Amino acid sequence: MTKFLDIDDMLEALSAISHPDLAALTAEVEAVADKLGSALALHFEIKADPASCELGFGGTCVAFRPAFEGQECPEPIHDGDVYGEWEWPSTTTTPEK
Repeated sequence: MTKFLDIDDMLEALSAISHPDLAALTAEVEAVADKLGSALALHFEIKADPASCELGFGGTCVAFRPAFEGQECPEPIHDGDVYGEWEWPSTTTTPEK
């Protein structure tokens, strides 16, 4: 039999054994995820935040959002996170103190 681990599973395993290269390898994974997120954002003309890796909570992710109010969520982005929200940021401001 074969065991298949995705990239976040492998980072979790490295974390569990306190591997000395964990930080460097995590940074490399985040850099690749940034490139993937940027490519998707450019293609769909949407916004993408920088990638982040949160072991034990979501793994390596990129947050996507509309580039303008009323923009529809591209189907491949929706399919990747069917429960996520797709909303234009609020324009409310906090009064200055």
